[in-house]
Amino acid sequence: MEISPAKPYLVIVGILAAASCILLLLGDSSKLEPNDFINSLPDDPGTYSTHNAHYCQSLDCRHIWISEAKHNPACEVCGGNTEFISPLEKQALPSDTIIERKQYTSADGIPLATTLVIAGRERTSIHRPQMCLIGQGFHITRQSTMQVDIDGREIPLTVTILDIATNDKRHTGYFAYWFISAKHETHLHWTRMLLTAKDNIFRGIMPCWAYVSVMSIRQKDGPELTKDRIAEIISTLYPLMKKNNP
Repeated sequence: MEISPAKPYLVIVGILAAASCILLLLGDSSKLEPNDFINSLPDDPGTYSTHNAHYCQSLDCRHIWISEAKHNPACEVCGGNTEFISPLEKQALPSDTIIERKQYTSADGIPLATTLVIAGRERTSIHRPQMCLIGQGFHITRQSTMQVDIDGREIPLTVTILDIATNDKRHTGYFAYWFISAKHETHLHWTRMLLTAKDNIFRGIMPCWAYVSVMSIRQKDGPELTKDRIAEIISTLYPLMKKNNP
């Protein structure tokens, strides 16, 4: 595992603006790429224990808890229906968005909150991760990249890793993510947008993107232990999830 500071890109704003304009002009006429390039989050990845997050769908309750149940039970507070996605997310995201969440716990007890989002036709299914974190009450203190070694893959996987803290500063942690499609992988949101525009223009295809993230609270034994566990779960999950590894 190797971590390096993220490099500034002076042309990012121009590229983003151009890509956004192209996507708006193209509209939704392109053929949507199928989402058969990626598997669901696995239930039993090696030595990790697995829990699922359950969200009560009642706006009056909004209870959230985790359990080993693979199917959504009745809410343990109000008895209402539960799903793996919050009711507010259901309202905000396009109906063809797929969201999966699992909490994997390492053998030494470090929880790793893992999320998979698979976009549909609407581009609003996947947002810039930094925006979502700020909306959830975190602020970002540093952004860098991390190289993760994957068995059977010659080139390490590059992911973005954010140093995060709650707004009350009671908790600090790390949030790692990357994007995958049938033809592409990138750890940068602006690159994903550029590749989307490119595929629209030259292939007549709207690429289906998946977004994978892993978050963990910083452990008392130090930041490197937490980052190591994030790298290890990514290394474990990648070959189980990605079909036809590049």
